[in-house]
Amino acid sequence: MENTAQMIQDLQALCARQAEQIAELSARVSWYEEQHRLSQKQKYGRKSEAGEGQLSIFNEPEKEADLKAEEPTIAVATHQSPSPGLLDTEIRDYNNLMEVFGGWQGSGESTARNLNVTLYH
Repeated sequence: MENTAQMIQDLQALCARQAEQIAELSARVSWYEEQHRLSQKQKYGRKSEAGEGQLSIFNEPEKEADLKAEEPTIAVATHQSPSPGLLDTEIRDYNNLMEVFGGWQGSGESTARNLNVTLYH
């Protein structure tokens, strides 16, 4: 019985030491987390160097500009695609040529040169 009582006391002492270690380790983890947070804030946070005085150098043109002056107008060239009817006309002309000459042998370019026709690629 004495042996059992001694074991209980030893186990209670062990639990107490483990509880102290857990508390100490939890405090260390909290300290390290805080140090990490401060390091991240210092590394990625707002910099005190970038004050209003430094940023104002980039606004010089706006400060010196005449805000009442009229802005210039800019002419922009637009692209106009050919009308669809033009392509149909070219195809009809080609088909008419084929009917008149009954088709031709050889490459299209050499025949076109002989007929004085310009091919469009």
